[in-house]
Amino acid sequence: MAVAIVLPDISVRNWIPSRPELRRQRSDWMVDAMKPETPAQRFRREANECKLNAQSAMRAADREAWLKLASDWMKLAESADLNPFLERLRH
Repeated sequence: MAVAIVLPDISVRNWIPSRPELRRQRSDWMVDAMKPETPAQRFRREANECKLNAQSAMRAADREAWLKLASDWMKLAESADLNPFLERLRH
């Protein structure tokens, strides 16, 4: 008796997000990856990713956790804006 095993198609096209806002994020990330970013910019990017994760969270507890992380990243960004020493560490 022969058994056929069907594996899922894991080609690159299946990894492209179907939602337009995620496709935009992916392409933005690719462009942004080529540019140097300040610590404050990185922290804001992380905060935005947390906010997006909060929007797609199914449970309220998860949503709250993502929003808390976003808030923490924004506090770090604000601190980085006030601390020019962090910018010198980048170079």
